[in-house]
Amino acid sequence: METGLPVKISEGYDEGQECFIIYTPSAKYYFQKESGGFSSIHDRDGIDWINFKATSYGIPGDAGGIFRGLPNMVWPDNIGHPGHKKIKSSLVNSNKINSVSDNGLWELNWTFYADEVRLDVTRAPADRNYWFLYEGTQGGRFDPFKSFWGTEKHGRRTDTPICHQGNPPPFYDYWKTIYFGFENIPRVFYAVIHSKEAPLNLFSYMGSTDEELKSPDGMTVFGFGRGDGPVSLLNGPASFTIGFIEKTNHEEIIEHLSEKIKLANN
Repeated sequence: METGLPVKISEGYDEGQECFIIYTPSAKYYFQKESGGFSSIHDRDGIDWINFKATSYGIPGDAGGIFRGLPNMVWPDNIGHPGHKKIKSSLVNSNKINSVSDNGLWELNWTFYADEVRLDVTRAPADRNYWFLYEGTQGGRFDPFKSFWGTEKHGRRTDTPICHQGNPPPFYDYWKTIYFGFENIPRVFYAVIHSKEAPLNLFSYMGSTDEELKSPDGMTVFGFGRGDGPVSLLNGPASFTIGFIEKTNHEEIIEHLSEKIKLANN
């Protein structure tokens, strides 16, 4: 991680909620104070890879709005999900935000660096599972046929699994790193789970209409610790990293992400 370049945090609004707005050299993040989640994440070209909207359109229409966010952790409590008000957030210092749920059961600590963001889940009830979700617009728009994704286990992929018993069905397997890209955009957005064992994860797309992949809007659906059902599988303290890499070559991306895992596990 780069620590020598500045991180600036100001305050504002996004989709009707008070936010911390975090400026870094690689991205601008909109973090809703009372939801504990990101409603917008803009890359250095201003492209929003979340595009949360506070309006509900019903199902499947909510894939074009209120379903979106990160980390969308605790379901159905909606802790860490933009648009909800289940948590209180405060600045710890110039690059760290602490969030504690209103029921006192969950505590999240976000640390912002020039080139990445780290989430440490430091408090989680033993009898409740959760997941870590990215639900948003990779490359700023919904177009699975111009999108790609990849993991350290499966290589670079362009297949288009569909959420909710789609055809082809959602993709499930065990891995620790994933990235999301879009045709002609010179970067990818990534997520890493820092754990010795890889959890069961999900990747799919969800359209906002019955046209599924050909829908005019929708979102990418990815989850660390999201099983079929849907079932949440993570338990206890855990750590994650997200950010952008100014590369699109699979081998270079995975080399970058593998170093992060190695450092985190030492």
